[in-house]
Amino acid sequence: MQRAAPPETWQVVGVCVFLALAVAAVFGQCSYWKESETLWTHALNCTSGNSFAHYSLGIALLNKGKKEQAVAQFRKALEIKPDFVMARSNLGLALDQKGEVDEAIAQYRQALEIKPDDAVAHNNLGMALAKKGRLDEAIASYRQAMKINPRYADAYGNLGLALAQKGEIRETIDAWQLALELNPDQLNVLNNLARLLATTPDAALRSGTKAVALAEKANLLTRDGNPMVPHTLAAAYAESGRYGDAAATARRARTMAAAQKQDTLTAMLEKEIQLYEADKPARDVPGEKTN
Repeated sequence: MQRAAPPETWQVVGVCVFLALAVAAVFGQCSYWKESETLWTHALNCTSGNSFAHYSLGIALLNKGKKEQAVAQFRKALEIKPDFVMARSNLGLALDQKGEVDEAIAQYRQALEIKPDDAVAHNNLGMALAKKGRLDEAIASYRQAMKINPRYADAYGNLGLALAQKGEIRETIDAWQLALELNPDQLNVLNNLARLLATTPDAALRSGTKAVALAEKANLLTRDGNPMVPHTLAAAYAESGRYGDAAATARRARTMAAAQKQDTLTAMLEKEIQLYEADKPARDVPGEKTN
């Protein structure tokens, strides 16, 4: 299954910062030549009424970030074949990426009327519902995806984020631990679980040792200079009593965040550096999503 490749983003849940799980999936695959957009454009020049060619061109365009053009191709595929479930599902995904979330939700629901056992469609529907703040519906969609495919790691990860937004911390930890059992290298889940274990106000749930192990693994997997990862690693070091390492790591994260003009994160790091320099750990308060 191919993955869409949106840039990593992050969310503030209460004052707890998590990497957003950008794991909506492109439905289905087409055989990729060296230049699939050219291939399918050529195919459409040679044929008419070819829903699969329009769909495949849409996939190629979506993978290049050409969302508007992808939407047009998926719509053409559906004009020819209205029950083409993969075209309808990917139309939902493209609309979602364009910010047309309400229409995306409608397309996902239509796709699920045709194919109710599509775990990917349930997962992507859940992500769209979560964007609208409809967390209970999103959670139900993720659980349905997991029921259909009990090894669907992305759905467990997304479930954890929705539960975190509701402040259900113990359940969040359980979901993210299950996600990592299925796929140990999910960067966002590693980072988010580490942050939660390091900073939750509930002492019974905190574990500096586990947080450091998870955050250091996330740090090893990071190649794009995302300041959220050292931000979490600093908090994990502080929870383990390694305040010097925490302050140094937080300063590195602050430099990265400032260079990327992430002003909210830079301000948070300024405050946390002061805590670490005073030999104090950071504490987050998950709750309703604030931005």
